[in-house]
Amino acid sequence: MLKKAEWFAKVFERVIRDKGSAATIERVTLDTFDGYFNIKLHDRDFPLRVDETLVNDLLERGSSSAEAELSRIVEVVLGVGAL
Repeated sequence: MLKKAEWFAKVFERVIRDKGSAATIERVTLDTFDGYFNIKLHDRDFPLRVDETLVNDLLERGSSSAEAELSRIVEVVLGVGAL
């Protein structure tokens, strides 16, 4: 689980940079009970939540739809990119 969280943090950081945001990740944790990754960004009062299923689709299958969904999440939450 730790390796998955570390991998996801790198992927999420790349998506943030690709969207032109200066946001930085403070921490990524996996809540196995709820099945969500919690992403705490510096200078944000609330964590972002990403469904573990989405991350699994990206990690295990290289799903382009999962990658697009993650990109959309960053666009909406951070207000960057191609909305």
